[in-house]
Amino acid sequence: MTASALSPLPASLDASSPAPPDPAIWAHNFAALSTSQPALAATVAQAAIPEHWKPVRGLDGAATWRIEPPGHAPLWLGATAAPRTRAAGLLSHVASDGQNLMLTALGAGGELDLLLQRLPATSAVFVAESDGSVLRAVLSSTDFSGAIRDGRLWLVPPEDAFNALVAICREQVGLLPPARLVVIPGTGDQRLATLTEACRRAAVTVEGERKTALAAMTLAPPPGASAPRIGILGSAGDAPAAAAARSLAAGAQSIGIQTRLCLVESPRDVHPLAQARKLAEFHPTLLLGVNIAASRLPMRVEAATAGWCTTVAAAEQCDVGVGMLLAASPTISDALRRRAAQTSPPPRVSELYWAADEPGCAPPPDGPAAVVILADLPATDERACGIEQPTHKLIWRRMLALKSRIARQPELLDAEALLLRGEREAGITVTDAGVRQALRDAAASRLIPALVARTIESAARALGPRVITIGDGWDRPAENVTSASLTSPTLRQIPSETNVAACVVVCPADPLTLRLLEAARRGWPLLLQSAVPHGVRTGLGGVLSERHYLTFRTAAELQPLLKDAVSNPAAHRSRANRALEQLRGGHTFTDRARALVAMFDADATAERRP
Repeated sequence: MTASALSPLPASLDASSPAPPDPAIWAHNFAALSTSQPALAATVAQAAIPEHWKPVRGLDGAATWRIEPPGHAPLWLGATAAPRTRAAGLLSHVASDGQNLMLTALGAGGELDLLLQRLPATSAVFVAESDGSVLRAVLSSTDFSGAIRDGRLWLVPPEDAFNALVAICREQVGLLPPARLVVIPGTGDQRLATLTEACRRAAVTVEGERKTALAAMTLAPPPGASAPRIGILGSAGDAPAAAAARSLAAGAQSIGIQTRLCLVESPRDVHPLAQARKLAEFHPTLLLGVNIAASRLPMRVEAATAGWCTTVAAAEQCDVGVGMLLAASPTISDALRRRAAQTSPPPRVSELYWAADEPGCAPPPDGPAAVVILADLPATDERACGIEQPTHKLIWRRMLALKSRIARQPELLDAEALLLRGEREAGITVTDAGVRQALRDAAASRLIPALVARTIESAARALGPRVITIGDGWDRPAENVTSASLTSPTLRQIPSETNVAACVVVCPADPLTLRLLEAARRGWPLLLQSAVPHGVRTGLGGVLSERHYLTFRTAAELQPLLKDAVSNPAAHRSRANRALEQLRGGHTFTDRARALVAMFDADATAERRP
């Protein structure tokens, strides 16, 4: 048994209520472990939980075990009477930076459970534990089967951690060894030193082997290939880009184009060797990276390459060494052309705009009218905005308090105007140019979008229909917000028969987005907010036009539009149907797949000309 496995139990808790674990928990964990680590699963299955180990609830309600050895004081498994509470304190400073971690012991499982909740889906946790009874007990009381199946949980014996890590990473070629240790209380210095060295050596050994493997690989089309074969790289952590990559692959396959989609979806996919092997076996004629550079694959690439940028940030940081840069919107196209102009020779820039899945036959709307609001709600607290000085905080609070005026004074949608008003009401003037710019940037990127979204939501609720908010941040509580506002489904979770009278879109700096087109594909009447209406038209790049939506600037302008949408739905549905037909007429992902192939066919034809 590990040194940290047990701790004395206060006598006052001797009468703790039993909490027998559900047998299905062990069954699920064992089934998952039998697939990912079969030898270890067999070993744990043979381990017994001693009769004097009693399943109970800890002081914080977490499932744990009480050890009652005959003739001795009771003890707690994992040296804690409150596994969740200890985990929260111990992990309070552990950053979720995408690195894989190693726990120096399993304890009672609280730290492991919390880490798996906090870390991104592409991060894994390795646990150094060899005590069969501890493993069997924790795997009987807490369900980790999902994490095991997804490659997010790996168990290693601490006494042979180096060999175990190397063996796991050789089998899982996209899995990275742990980069940092999380020290469980009671871990001895010798064990800590052994695990630290094991992780260091494993990282060096595994990376060396993978570099050698990549250097020997070539990504090339099949000999004499005439039909296009598209390999697509992307990351599931970038949800809109991943959704577009899936839809583009499906669109290509629907017209007979062979496609291999390689998304970084789990810890097993993180190292480039995982994608390189899949693509090398596929032999693509074209490699398309969606916000991921083709140079992510450090191997010889003979296929044509392209980078599809779906955000301005991706455009500003893109790999200009690919054969072609593709923009998902006019705004991104402008950013790409600025980036390309800084390179000699400049790469070719073209457009592959956002599109929609093939529209189906939606059922007729049913039930009372609802209003959908598509908007992200950025955090506006001082810490999130990087505002630290007391005088700057006072100005920021005055700016926040202007929410009620936004509806009547559209000039406050300008960051400089909002800052000047905040300074006036606080009686303070910021003279430092750098600080003024930082406050303006925070107002433009966070405060104004949040104020606009909240004001629009309040205006919609005042009219009476059910309001559904979709976007990041709506689950963040705010003053005077009803509980209904705190549930934010994804757009695709809304039943297709929902009677959406209007879809209010708070347009970001780039108005052409995937979720805007998904709303149009569903036949929802669109009301687009923007401080510059003509900027919306230009930013949509012809995918949608003014025949397909109405625009407004402020909540005051929105209210009559919403009233009309609820009371006179026919005209608004007619406009929505025009938008739907516009998508069907050339703006589906199948259309984009055809356009992508045509671009590179044209390039290949041009290269063959004398």
